Amino acid sequence: MIIKYFHYKKKELFFVGFAWMAIYQPWWSGTFVFLMNIFNIVNGAVNPGLYILIGTMFIPVTSFSWFMGITEMLFQKYRKLIVGFYVCVSVLMDILIATLIFMGFSDQLAHIEIVDADYRSFMIIYLMFINSSVAITCFLIGRISIKSQLPQVKLRGKFLIAASICYFLGGLLDVGLIEFIPELLIITRSILMLGSVLFYLGFLLPKRLEKWFLKL
Repeated sequence: MIIKYFHYKKKELFFVGFAWMAIYQPWWSGTFVFLMNIFNIVNGAVNPGLYILIGTMFIPVTSFSWFMGITEMLFQKYRKLIVGFYVCVSVLMDILIATLIFMGFSDQLAHIEIVDADYRSFMIIYLMFINSSVAITCFLIGRISIKSQLPQVKLRGKFLIAASICYFLGGLLDVGLIEFIPELLIITRSILMLGSVLFYLGFLLPKRLEKWFLKL
């Protein structure tokens, strides 16, 4: 999407594209540890504090980029208020999380398995707040799009609505139910991956696919 920005010169593509690269950041930690084990750099889990920091420290940057992109399309009058609110909340949370980690209270934030985390209530509320904010704004753009008279725009709106549902559901399952039903992990990650694909199609649907879907 960022590459497409240089072609279309649309700011929302740059901001949203950058944000979407980092929007799955809470799951970076598991990927990082998995790769570290694959290449025998570590054997087992990493330091819990490091695991949590990898998954949360860039949320302020992601929030800034996402809501800058969203307010290019919606709520332009309230851009400063919306962007400022989410950046302030995420920065304050980063400071609090880092403080708890450096004070040795990582276990109050999450119980870390080798490649997965069982987040405590405090972290679940924060991560789901960010997750639901992203999902809702994506849903709103999709809802506006499906009201368009243009079939192409309606189609993209459907993809965005489906993407928002996948992202919210995947996040909810991952931080809330995995500890109770471990078998859901593969399904949950598959839902999140599907959400990414649908999101991309909602913004940059290739012409061939567009024609194919419109014929259905």
